[in-house]
Amino acid sequence: MSTIVALLGALVLMLTEAQASAQGAKETNALQLKLPTQSPQRPKGIRALEIKPGRVPFTTNDVALYVQTHRLAKSVGDLSQLRVESLELITARELTTRLQGVSTGLPSRERVGFAIIRGPIYFTGPRPGKPVEFERGYVVFDASTGNLLMSGSLRLARE
Repeated sequence: MSTIVALLGALVLMLTEAQASAQGAKETNALQLKLPTQSPQRPKGIRALEIKPGRVPFTTNDVALYVQTHRLAKSVGDLSQLRVESLELITARELTTRLQGVSTGLPSRERVGFAIIRGPIYFTGPRPGKPVEFERGYVVFDASTGNLLMSGSLRLARE
């Protein structure tokens, strides 16, 4: 009986050491990842709006048509209820200030279209969570390409 207990103890010790060794190998591998060395590329975004020639590349109506026919990332609900409250052409730097540090990845002087969307807008999170309702959200388009760069929420509907 004591031999069996001793063998089981040795087996448990070997398994524990093997797990610790495997964990150390995983951590070592994670540390060996190398950072990219190429020059950063301009963010491309998702093809969205057609650019018009002139000073104003797209309009509030263009943005409204887009948000009422294309679902924003992680959003659910009735798209026909979404309205464009405002559209401004601002610099990427100004957008970063308004969104409290969130960056588009564009150079600071590049122009973007910043549109405020009024909902209700529902965004989902990790499962099994329920969608959260927001009163307002935003979409950001690259003013030189019309591509959608980012979207998100601004204020909960019921705080």
